[in-house]
Amino acid sequence: MNRMFHWRKFSLLAGLALTATLILGGCGTDSYEEPKSGVISNAALPDHATNALIEPETLLEWMEAGLVNSTDSFQTGNVVILDYGSSNTYLPVPGAGRVATAELAATRLEGIAETGTMVPTGAMMDSVIQRLGIDDNTTIVFTSDTPFYATRAYYIFRYWGFPKEKLKVLNGGNKIWNDVINDPALMTNVKVNPTPATSNYSVRDNGILRDDLRMSIGEMITEVVPALEQGTMSHLDALGPAHAEGTGSTTDLIDPTKYVVFEGRIKGSAPLNQGDLYAASTPSRFKPAADIRVLFEKAGWQMGQPTTVACRAGVSCTTLFFALDAILNSPVYSYDGSWGQWGLYSNSVDTNGSKIPSTLTEKLALWATDQYTISGTVARDADGYVVKENLQLGNLPVYNVGRTLPVSGVSTTLTKIHIAPLRIDTTALYGTEGPADPRANQIENADRKYMTAPPAGGAPGANTGSAGGGC
Repeated sequence: MNRMFHWRKFSLLAGLALTATLILGGCGTDSYEEPKSGVISNAALPDHATNALIEPETLLEWMEAGLVNSTDSFQTGNVVILDYGSSNTYLPVPGAGRVATAELAATRLEGIAETGTMVPTGAMMDSVIQRLGIDDNTTIVFTSDTPFYATRAYYIFRYWGFPKEKLKVLNGGNKIWNDVINDPALMTNVKVNPTPATSNYSVRDNGILRDDLRMSIGEMITEVVPALEQGTMSHLDALGPAHAEGTGSTTDLIDPTKYVVFEGRIKGSAPLNQGDLYAASTPSRFKPAADIRVLFEKAGWQMGQPTTVACRAGVSCTTLFFALDAILNSPVYSYDGSWGQWGLYSNSVDTNGSKIPSTLTEKLALWATDQYTISGTVARDADGYVVKENLQLGNLPVYNVGRTLPVSGVSTTLTKIHIAPLRIDTTALYGTEGPADPRANQIENADRKYMTAPPAGGAPGANTGSAGGGC
């Protein structure tokens, strides 16, 4: 959203009531929020704050009602099943539209350098939603062979303004669908059009860009780091304790044969492995809400406190994002670049493979993220749970040069040639005034511009005057 509080993004989500007022009351009417005739609804699962997580049985009922890829979405509503990033490990859900990871991930400039696996552009979104027949009466069900790809797709659609009420994640994804439902006896009454009719819908028609759900690297440095020091925010590392302690390894987001400069954890953060949120007996299905809440609380989270989540590439951490956003309904942001970006922004001695000039001073010197990073043993409580720690605990980051890690499957002592380049854009580096400069938030600036620009050769999308937040 537009920066109502001048770059204090987490102020927008400090309270759920305030958030609702800003989005629903202060930003005009969102046409996507208004079902025409068909209304598709489902009950929330036990102890869930929203109905965003659905069981396979619910999707089966929608199939039996003929709602999947409906040819008359205006009257009946329409269900589109978006299968994101699957690798054909399991049979696909009938009628699902397959979307490759590359269709919703982009290498984009943000901060001072290009980074891979970032949120897709508006044009990429429009290509997918039009191919799958998504329109303003569509309920979208996300599934995958890999659970965190389904939650990543959920997050991306949230960012691009699709309302939470129209977005569903299939609990257990393709694995549980095949284990529980994919039986001829259960599929007797299914009425599914095999492919959807295309649409001309655009993200512009949503009338809002939810960039208040996303953190850029500049915002991580200027908003999250101070908030962690003040104790007004939580940050959770979905890669888990090993990474936080500095014993993990992070490959580059553009060239996965290379490594980032350093490992560790942001000062004041806590690790919470995203896999811990799934049941041990069915590792693709979420644990009960009460158990998930305990995991967050043990990591220092409090209901209503703004929380950022990160991982290697901003993908697996969306498991945590979804749990907070949809199951517990608590304010949360995803750090899109995550450690694949953070771990490259180093100005340490050149022998570590650092790429940010060590000569930078004042505001520009704030770009070096190793100054906000520590490593070493994480704090645990008496029950063995990792807890949010005192900022003074921990050592310096662990630099990857000199470590022995796999390179093309061969155990190798890393040198500078094994460290990924930071693809610095000198105009972005020297043409801005450091991380707090709004010009260094290039992705969200470009996406807001897309929301307000008329489509090529056509009229503007609905609610163009309030696009990008309009507040």
